[in-house]
Order: sequence, then structure tokens, then C-alpha cells
Amino acid sequence: MKVPPLKPGESAAAEFTLTPPPAGAGRFTVRATARTSDWSVSATRKVLVFDPPEVGARVRDDTTRGDWKGVYGGDGWELPGFGRKNPEGVVLDTAQAGGTWTWNGNSTEARALQHPTEAGRRILPSWYGDTVSFTVDTGANAKAKRVALYLVDGDGAAGGHPRDEEVSVSDAAGTVYDTFRTGHFDQGFWVAWTVKGRVTITLRKVTGANAGASGIFIG
Repeated sequence: MKVPPLKPGESAAAEFTLTPPPAGAGRFTVRATARTSDWSVSATRKVLVFDPPEVGARVRDDTTRGDWKGVYGGDGWELPGFGRKNPEGVVLDTAQAGGTWTWNGNSTEARALQHPTEAGRRILPSWYGDTVSFTVDTGANAKAKRVALYLVDGDGAAGGHPRDEEVSVSDAAGTVYDTFRTGHFDQGFWVAWTVKGRVTITLRKVTGANAGASGIFIG
């Protein structure tokens, strides 16, 4: 906002207004106005305001492996390259999850995920990249939801470069609520948190070709 020069002895008044978004959280509109008896100048900016999320303790599951139906994803899910069920009332953003890859589209291994629509078929898909991230927003006033990832290294030791990842859960301000190293995970495991609000789950490569996740599940 460019303000005209003041005349000798002249003063300007400043006014600020804040307009919230309809939901009460998100991008607020800030309007600043400077005025004298001769002129007024205004400018607007969008400011992101949010309630801090609530993130429960991390839970690891080494037992379920690929048999996710009836256990995970009751509200929604996405499997890279194999479809998505949108969770009602929850924003699930996988735009920053990286590329997609399928190690095996018709596997017999227990670590392979059940195909979402074809009974008896198992798959080993993955998002991949040096960094893979997901944003989940349950809504500040909504009930908490379980958010789970299935992590399996389809190459594993057989690929010669077993993967190890760093996983973190953070908010829009960069506050970290949980972080851990996976270690090698060629046999597959689940990790889940109970979340209320907006979080970003980020996976970063430590060793191996890249970081990856084979699915994200809500509920």
C-alpha cells in the first residue's frame, strides 16, 4: 500500500478490519486503510489462521499387513494407482505424495494389500519420492479420526538398497507432533494416529532409492 506524502502538520488515521472465512478457520481477509481529510488508501491481504490440531499417540501394527479391509479405511482411503474412497467430511490431499509405482499388481504375498474392488487379488503399490507428504483435515469442530499409513518396501533386501524413512506429523505452522524412523520395512507395517484438525504427514528418504507409502486410510 503506497501512502501519499503528508502535508506539514497533517496526520493520517489508520484503520484495520478482519473478515473471517465462513467456517471460522482458514484464510482471513485483513483490510488496512490510511486516510486524511483529503485522501484515503486501502489494501487487503489474506492471512492463514487455524486452530492447532490434536494428535494422539502413534500406534504401530505389524500383524494386519495386507489384510486391511474391515480394519482400516472405514471412512475413506487412497491406494496409489488403484483408486480412492473420499472420506465424508475429511479433506484428504495426496497432491504432494510424489509419483506412483506398482511392484506387483497380482501378488500372493501376505504383505501385499487386498485390492479395493477385486476379491482375492493383492497388490504392492507405492507413492515414491525423496519426500512424500499427505495433508489431512478433519475440521476443527469435527470428531477425531484415525489416520493410518501402510508402509512396505517392495524391493527390500532383495533390491540391494533397503529403505529407511523418517516420518513426521506437523501442522501448518511447522510444529512437529510426532517423528520416528521406520528402519527397514520390507515385511510391511501400519502406523496410525488419532487426529482432530489439519495435519501434514511427511516421509523423507534416509536410505534406499526413495521414501514411499503404499496407502493412506481414514477410520
